[in-house]
Amino acid sequence: MPSARQFLSSLEKVASLPSTTPVSSSFSSVLSLTLDAFHSDKPLFRSSDKTRAFSALHRCLPLLQKAFTQLDVGMNVDRRIDSQKYRSGLQFIVDEVSEDQTLHNELLNFISSVPIISIEKFIKNTTGCTPDTIVSEKVDVSRIPRSHYWWFYEECDDE
Repeated sequence: MPSARQFLSSLEKVASLPSTTPVSSSFSSVLSLTLDAFHSDKPLFRSSDKTRAFSALHRCLPLLQKAFTQLDVGMNVDRRIDSQKYRSGLQFIVDEVSEDQTLHNELLNFISSVPIISIEKFIKNTTGCTPDTIVSEKVDVSRIPRSHYWWFYEECDDE
């Protein structure tokens, strides 16, 4: 698992990209950042690093918005589990920035935006579907907070 120091390094690397960077150039780096947040030890930020981390997150927000918009456009069953991880990584970030009210509110607005809601709906609607071209990775959901509800949808026969 990446440490808080390693996560901060990844965050600052992504934050160094200009906000005008085309999504085609930043997509992988930005989504990798959310995967790092998913896999990293918690808390993501050491107390002594929060000012740097929050500043970097302010700069990353436009890139996060572009990447998740692009992810939404390209959703398919093969990306479902990765999308759950990206969404959880984003939530872990949101949960740790409550001390910076402006950033926290911006991130709360972002996770309530159309691309994020659409990704969550896709995850819900494809519960139980088998990926077409990849072997599904097993994820230990016992380590995922129940507040990350997109991991805990159950198949239903209503559809």
